[in-house]
Amino acid sequence: MTRIVKASVVVVALGVCIAAGIARAADIDPSMVLYMPFDDVGADAATDFSSVGNHGELMNGAELTEEDPIFFGSLLLEPNAYVEVPGHDSLNLQDMTLMFWCRFDGEPDAIQNGIERTSGWGAGEYNLNGDYNGGVILQVFDLDDGCDDELQVGNVVDFTWHHVAATYDSSEIVIYIDGDDVGGGPCEGEIAKVATPLYIGARGGSGRFTQGAYDEIRMYNRPMKKAEIAQIMSEGPIELLAVDPRDRAAVTWGTLKTGVPALHD
Repeated sequence: MTRIVKASVVVVALGVCIAAGIARAADIDPSMVLYMPFDDVGADAATDFSSVGNHGELMNGAELTEEDPIFFGSLLLEPNAYVEVPGHDSLNLQDMTLMFWCRFDGEPDAIQNGIERTSGWGAGEYNLNGDYNGGVILQVFDLDDGCDDELQVGNVVDFTWHHVAATYDSSEIVIYIDGDDVGGGPCEGEIAKVATPLYIGARGGSGRFTQGAYDEIRMYNRPMKKAEIAQIMSEGPIELLAVDPRDRAAVTWGTLKTGVPALHD
């Protein structure tokens, strides 16, 4: 009888966690078009926890690992490894916020791509790089002159984790490092719509590879303010947890994550 009661308690508790997780997943920001926390350690794909389903394929040895993550797991890359996300209209952004945690363990190239739409410099391209000739930059092909290399700022290539973010509101780029706004400038232009993939950690899977790790990659179709970026940076994957991660105790990620969308059509 005691064993039956204990088992029932466990089942009820798990059901409460799952129900709470579903409720939390339902509240995920609808402006989020991609969210990869990389906490499915050992998985064979990069799961997108936004409502869209922009899941990515791990290529050439890209690995989800629990070694030195920011929260629960991270994406570990060696040169030639990357993630490819199939093209989808949700990735055609005009206004945007892009962000990730990054750690660079070396410099196999002068440029180590973070997030890049399309496989090269051309219409519809945008990219957020944590190491662009040593600086941080948000580039968008279709914007005015003066909105390219001139905007690179800071340096996070130091073998430690840093949070990098950038926003664009159709008139201005703002770049953030570890929650502080550090640069940017006025930029105007209409970003072309394309059907190309999005790449993480490489340019088109053929160059500008990252040697290091990424965590908590997020993309939104709206510009955020400094306070919201700082909150997301500090809280991590709180939307996906049935309890606040600061109070999670022994509850595991595997019992809390729910509501993962299917791959989009």
